[in-house]
Amino acid sequence: MTGISLLFFCAGYFIAPVRGVYYFSFNFFCWTQPTKTCGGSLYHNGNRMVSWYGYSRYNPSSGSNSAVLLLQVGDHVNVRLWADMVVSDNVNKYSTFSGFLLFPV
Repeated sequence: MTGISLLFFCAGYFIAPVRGVYYFSFNFFCWTQPTKTCGGSLYHNGNRMVSWYGYSRYNPSSGSNSAVLLLQVGDHVNVRLWADMVVSDNVNKYSTFSGFLLFPV
């Protein structure tokens, strides 16, 4: 397995440094909020690839998803919340977005 650290720029996008197959995973946590729901998607070059949604009126909710993507040099990947959705976190780092290069092509 080849390990290349994912570099995130201030705009919140991962930019592929080499052509290859990458694995991405995201996990989100939401404290109970009676009027808000939690949800978002992983995007590749602006196209929605996979999504996550969670809602509970009385208990915290969590969700996760992952994707394996063939990226070209310069392709970008990011996670976005849907309109009017929330995500929670604190020093325990419940909400994460990570990935790595599986192999170059």
